[in-house]
Amino acid sequence: MENRILISNIQRFCLHDGPGIRTTVFLKGCSLHCPWCSNPENISFSIQKYCKDGVEGIYGKWYEPQELLEIILKDRPFYEKKDENWTIHTGEIIGTLSGGVTFSGGECLLQVKQLVPVFECLKANGIHIAVETCLFVPRFNISLALNYIDFFYVDMKILDVEKCKEVENGDISLYLNNLESLFNWRDKHGREKAVVIRIPVIGKYTDSESNRNAVKKLLKKYVDSIIKIELIQEHSLGLDKYRSLNMPVRYYGVTDNLMSIYKGELESLNIPIEICKI
Repeated sequence: MENRILISNIQRFCLHDGPGIRTTVFLKGCSLHCPWCSNPENISFSIQKYCKDGVEGIYGKWYEPQELLEIILKDRPFYEKKDENWTIHTGEIIGTLSGGVTFSGGECLLQVKQLVPVFECLKANGIHIAVETCLFVPRFNISLALNYIDFFYVDMKILDVEKCKEVENGDISLYLNNLESLFNWRDKHGREKAVVIRIPVIGKYTDSESNRNAVKKLLKKYVDSIIKIELIQEHSLGLDKYRSLNMPVRYYGVTDNLMSIYKGELESLNIPIEICKI
């Protein structure tokens, strides 16, 4: 079982999980327990039973690496390189991509060892690899991932040490160290990783003035290495999943006005910013 990968969903033809058309693989299990998580079925490291509208099912299935690869490679025609250039905000061309594969979660990098055979095959076939990560994983996992991943979506949530531990069960020092490793990485040609920062704006958790100021201060440290900032306004897409698992449903209440204020506070960084409403 140690070589198998626990996955809750494989979603094809995704348009918002990286450049071009993507196949997104959602891995089960997360080191954090964010109360606003939109994928609550991926918090637990175990296969879970659910009941939705009277229909029972399970979240999670074990895949052999080769089995996962066969599914991913069915969409290979959508990953091929095209003529359109995709650029970062500095104007540097980092690829001519029409798509690729994105690994999400939960926290996909907790299973990075099991994913290595998949990564190696994708790289051998010239397929672009992206991950969506909170970075709350062992430092070894980040070091291993940096050998393969082209594009990182990185969450930036609660930066206060005690609140991070209390609310999310997270060690902020681990996050900061991993963030430093990511931004300091260079390949043999001196090129950086492509990084987009995603900031979930959640009422009573991440929206306070003190947390917004801490986020801005941290972003300023890496301002020359960030492609884009995405401010994610809280949403209710996960409500059915919470109900299906008999988990409590929470509502937070972030206004459009606050989203605009937050965007305005970050604009002096001169990084492209998008407000994302789902």
